[in-house]
Amino acid sequence: MVFIKSVTKGSKEALWKKIMWCALFTLLVFNLIGSASSGGLMGMAFIVLLGLIVLNKKIIQWKVPVLILIGLTVIVAGASYSRWVPELTDAIKGVLGTSAAQDQTSAEGDTAPEDNAASEDDAAVTAHKVDYMITSGGSIILSLDGNELNIKTYVQDPYALNLTDDTGTLLHLVATNIKGIYTVDDPRFDRITVRSAEDDNLNFYIIIGTDGHEWPFSLTKEGPKYLTGTQKLTDLEKVPSVGWEN
Repeated sequence: MVFIKSVTKGSKEALWKKIMWCALFTLLVFNLIGSASSGGLMGMAFIVLLGLIVLNKKIIQWKVPVLILIGLTVIVAGASYSRWVPELTDAIKGVLGTSAAQDQTSAEGDTAPEDNAASEDDAAVTAHKVDYMITSGGSIILSLDGNELNIKTYVQDPYALNLTDDTGTLLHLVATNIKGIYTVDDPRFDRITVRSAEDDNLNFYIIIGTDGHEWPFSLTKEGPKYLTGTQKLTDLEKVPSVGWEN
């Protein structure tokens, strides 16, 4: 509204002020989408609808600044498409009673879903605590309940893995009763599952499972990269914290 008022003043308002309000509006839209808050997006949609009712024909009088704001919104929304679409989709699924919690296995692209995770028959077992996950060089370093596991990957041989604990002791993978899914032959890590996957573009992934949740890592020339829920590849590091134990 401040931007609209600034534009309607014409030459009485300095150009830099118009640009400033325009930039602020763009940043606010970007922050709203970047927050990935379905409540915030739906709240803004309600406000826009209310504004159309209250302002009515005045919007036609303000068509130039309104069109500018709409254009900026479309540009920001288009550039951040992968951020807000999954959030709204999950929110709609939640309202309709369709669980979207397990949708993160989209890491494999269109690979067969039947290899999704290990058996669900141990659901009553207490979940383990993932202390941290780190990608370093060619390794995925995972700490579970205070025990560190180093999974060395090789991009030239996606199916070759070298597993060691924090003392450098070599660990082995053993097959489970589900084809293609392996677990670590060590009681400290026997609830961790490991499997390989490949998408339509021949990108290889290592999928690490912990208590029914899967963590996809793409094997790249720069080392393994974690694939986020918005399909972005990123490095993982131990995030420092103060005063928030566990």
